[in-house]
Amino acid sequence: MKRKIIIAIVILLLLLFYPFWFVHDAKTRINHFSQRISVGTPIEIVELLSHEFDLNIIKITGKGPGSTTFVVWDGWAFARWTCHVSFENNKVVSKNVSFID
Repeated sequence: MKRKIIIAIVILLLLLFYPFWFVHDAKTRINHFSQRISVGTPIEIVELLSHEFDLNIIKITGKGPGSTTFVVWDGWAFARWTCHVSFENNKVVSKNVSFID
């Protein structure tokens, strides 16, 4: 009986700890990604870095010629860290890290 209680407590602790760890890991990877890019970085390097950090990427084409935005994100629906990277002529012009709750 004691063994079952101990196993139940361990499983409960793991279920409570995992979401916090997952969000912290997403935050860490997005911040490291953001720190590795700067204004003037080519679009190809940004794509390679997003794959290197195993992040999800959404490519949005802008209204003007050569205008593109990447939304690089990790997490899940209610706890998502994102990095919005804007490009002009395939070079980074701005970046912004945010948390969507």
